[in-house]
Amino acid sequence: MSLRNQFRHEYKYLISPYEYYILRSRLVPIMYKDPHANSKNGYHIRSLYFDDVYDSALNEKGAGIYQREKFRIRVYDKSDEIIKLERKGKYGNHIFKESSPLTLKEYYSILNGRPGFLLQSGDPLKKLFYAKIKTDLLKPVVIVDYYRDPFIYPVSDVRVTFDKKISTVDGSLDIFDFDSHIEIPSEVYKNVVMEVKFNNILPDVVRDMLHVATSSQAVSKYVLCRLALEKYNLKEC
Repeated sequence: MSLRNQFRHEYKYLISPYEYYILRSRLVPIMYKDPHANSKNGYHIRSLYFDDVYDSALNEKGAGIYQREKFRIRVYDKSDEIIKLERKGKYGNHIFKESSPLTLKEYYSILNGRPGFLLQSGDPLKKLFYAKIKTDLLKPVVIVDYYRDPFIYPVSDVRVTFDKKISTVDGSLDIFDFDSHIEIPSEVYKNVVMEVKFNNILPDVVRDMLHVATSSQAVSKYVLCRLALEKYNLKEC
């Protein structure tokens, strides 16, 4: 079991492809490429997000609620080798993330409405997720797809990521279903979401490289994909 609950700073920026190439070229000499990013585009991330019957995660983000949380199941590079159950909490510009591994069998048990094993696991995050399913009626609502180009800097555990080609799908909520669905680009599909995360302070050498991105924005890939899916379904009606 791997649980991470250290609070970190997080700032997000919506930037153009041109700004992305400028910023990336500045970071390459001073930061390390994440070793998990084996290709030129980084790596592919696909997440299945959960929300309750009131769409609390969606509405709280739109309302700017100071304290909120989201649950998701995440995989990388379209592989079932690593499957993570994650809970991300946000307090203003501070975040924490907890994660626990799932097997493929456990994933499909959750997807098919058989989450009982979570309660018996002894894992605090899995037990909390089970409680949320039962009390808040959490259910899978949207898939979020994108490619991440990540960089790391050891001081203050800085992580700068560029998320590209953000999209969702219609016709399936199975993160391992890559065929029987329609890809729906988000409104920022052609732009890039830059995220800057760090523990205590952002080192000056990194801060100076990022000055092109002048102001952070409340950008949520989850919300972008929910809205894109809703807009697509309205057009289909």
